[in-house]
Amino acid sequence: MRFELSSLEHQRYTEFQTKHKNCAIPSVEKLDSVQLIVIPTGIGNLVTCQCIECGAKEDITDFEELF
Repeated sequence: MRFELSSLEHQRYTEFQTKHKNCAIPSVEKLDSVQLIVIPTGIGNLVTCQCIECGAKEDITDFEELF
């Protein structure tokens, strides 16, 4: 299954990723410590970012795209 982020969701994802880039253990080199959780619904996708290091979550859904 393929999901595309809207430009607003992509911007929010990038901001979240930037805020959490220092959460990773310094001695362990990782490409990305942020995962996307996408929940398909009948009207669009709900999109949440989660930092796998500190556990912080943020809903980045572009509700304008849903309606």
